[in-house]
Amino acid sequence: MMRRSKGLQVTNAQGRHIVFAGNPGTGKTTIAKFIGKISSSLGLTRNSTIVTMKRAELIGGYVGVSEKNVQKAKAKAKGGILFIDEAHELVRGGGEEDYGPRILDAIMADMEHGDPLVIFAGYPGEMGKLLNYNEGMARRIGHTFHFSDYIPHELAQIVQCQVKKREFTCEMTDDDMARLVEQHTTAEQRSKLNGGLAEKLLEKFEDAKLNRFDEDTCTDNFLTTYSRDEIEEAFNTLTPNILEGLTSSVVLK
Repeated sequence: MMRRSKGLQVTNAQGRHIVFAGNPGTGKTTIAKFIGKISSSLGLTRNSTIVTMKRAELIGGYVGVSEKNVQKAKAKAKGGILFIDEAHELVRGGGEEDYGPRILDAIMADMEHGDPLVIFAGYPGEMGKLLNYNEGMARRIGHTFHFSDYIPHELAQIVQCQVKKREFTCEMTDDDMARLVEQHTTAEQRSKLNGGLAEKLLEKFEDAKLNRFDEDTCTDNFLTTYSRDEIEEAFNTLTPNILEGLTSSVVLK
């Protein structure tokens, strides 16, 4: 780190790239942005630039375009971080028309120099395919971080934090809300949503409040507090299809 800060050559630069493996909504993008903010001060990068790209943004309609898109992304991230979100999509396999390998090869071309620092993020069950894409990829990855699913109590805390950011309060403790999370959602739903579940609950809180709105209820307390009845109503209106249409982008990704 000290050598990089003084502009000196850093040894083993190719092996300092990172993999984030975790289900949707576990905070991979949030942590990547945080690393982007502090990486230059730690000497990991020359600046705090972070460029986020997905497969759909890199893929080209014909041979050569994908590679050019990757080069543009790397040029923008020069001296900072190139964050490849949903990186597992690059190794999903799609026959002759799959441009994922072309994109990976183009990204790998400069990874041995360590600039930009590349962070690949994706689902845990599929990121192993990326690491085993070829021997060169495994050699270039220095760290793999696993993001665990949130337990009900942690999800309740995320909801409470987001409520405070909105300058509201909840008439319910973390423990009571965690019990409702466990009662009204399945482990599979929580695993596929994580932070996205908190997002959906906040929407349901708003719906429950609107259902109670009239001139008589429009007090300062009503406008700044989610009541226990509103919170319980929100949980009662969760349906088995809560997985539909959620990207978990508002809270934690």
